[in-house]
Amino acid sequence: DNILKSKIVSFYQSGMTTREVESALSLKQGSARYWLNKQGIRCRSTKGMKFHVNRVRVPLSIIQSKVGTPEFDYFIGILATDGNICKSKIALQFAENNAQILNYWREFLDYKVDIKVYTRRKDNRTYYEIKFKNQEIADFYKEYGITERKTFTLKLKYINWNVVLGVFDGDGCLSMEHKTPGGFSWRFSICSASIDFINQLNDFFVGENLHPITRRIKN
Repeated sequence: DNILKSKIVSFYQSGMTTREVESALSLKQGSARYWLNKQGIRCRSTKGMKFHVNRVRVPLSIIQSKVGTPEFDYFIGILATDGNICKSKIALQFAENNAQILNYWREFLDYKVDIKVYTRRKDNRTYYEIKFKNQEIADFYKEYGITERKTFTLKLKYINWNVVLGVFDGDGCLSMEHKTPGGFSWRFSICSASIDFINQLNDFFVGENLHPITRRIKN
């Protein structure tokens, strides 16, 4: 498969090890090195290299030190919409078009974790993910409303414009409505399955002298 071979080469040349390439593309051990050699690409030595796994320790103190900053609030919004907490696991995953957000998340975590790349076989799409375990961090975020199985029950501790920016990057949409004498009219929309969260957003926007419209959308 030429597409698969090109991805092996692309991932490897981006700095991933053959082991990481095989994990990302669900390949058998040794197959990445085999195809790279077939392409005339000399594999780098892995002697002395450290392989990053999901058991990397991210201390709670890193996140606590950033409470009150715009970045902390932004990632409250991102985790509220696209994050996943399951017991002690904290995961954030994006498709290729939004993968840049994970670079910011990795920076926020002081580069304690790496981004994992993998291709989903059923649609051949590339996904990017940061996932790690820390029960203290999972419990800490629950205090801000980022809980397990939050789809229908999400309700944040507070909302400000930085939180809204994260929410919009996660579940927002900007669309053109219609042409006006001065240009175009734009619609800013956010979708959620949680009524409490939608009401929170509505109250925030009203408090900012905006005029939001809330409506139910059948899925």
